Amino acid sequence: MRARNRTTQPEEGIALRKWREGIGIKQSDLAKRAGLSQNLVSLLEAGKRNFTKDASDKIYRAMKEMNAQRAEQLTSIALNRDSRQVALEETRQQSKSALVKKILTLQQELDSERRARQQDAQRQLGPFISEITDLMIERNIKPLTAKITELESQIADLQRLVGLKTEAVAKESQAQDLQEEIEQRVKKGK
Repeated sequence: MRARNRTTQPEEGIALRKWREGIGIKQSDLAKRAGLSQNLVSLLEAGKRNFTKDASDKIYRAMKEMNAQRAEQLTSIALNRDSRQVALEETRQQSKSALVKKILTLQQELDSERRARQQDAQRQLGPFISEITDLMIERNIKPLTAKITELESQIADLQRLVGLKTEAVAKESQAQDLQEEIEQRVKKGK
């Protein structure tokens, strides 16, 4: 069941951006922590997209957690703790949490994409099924059996194609995430 959009003013997005920037959190980090796409967070902050209850809950929960972590980090530095160890542990925790959330989000997106493609295929095939039924009533059934078999084969091919494309989209997304993670590690290692 999809959450209904709640209306929002651009001010809510602007306030979110100011809060995020004020505590030094990158938009990409917030998006990962919330389990949302950076594009969606950008649109929300720009007031070009309405907040849903789900997106709002995820974003503000992530902001609260990241703000608390930032406060802990600053406290550690103030108490002369080893800030490198604190940063390393924070990075580990963020990476684990972001990875789990990203996997769950990708799985949900893939399931949603599969359902949408199946529904689309059913909508597209509806007229063909109706046409075949009419032909069967009007003509002899034997010539139509071959046509039905051919159409069923085409349907199966379309379903396989949808599955392969869905897998390709998921693998591409995973590859991009892995590349970003590697690049971040390399940057932090310098």
